[in-house]
Amino acid sequence: MKALYGGDIEAVDPFVCMLAEPHRAGSEMGELQHAVIADVFTKVRDGDRRGLTSLPQPCLHIYIERER
Repeated sequence: MKALYGGDIEAVDPFVCMLAEPHRAGSEMGELQHAVIADVFTKVRDGDRRGLTSLPQPCLHIYIERER
């Protein structure tokens, strides 16, 4: 990646970084992916007056609570 982006960390696409970062223990994702997903689902939950817990799959709510 260093050669691909000419050694400029500012030029690296965040999505590429998410795919390249080491996975967290027991996970298929790294720290940045966990942070992004938790942030997005938290915003969806907070912006939904019924909340994610009203969905038939409450696993998203459990994921958000676990990642806080």
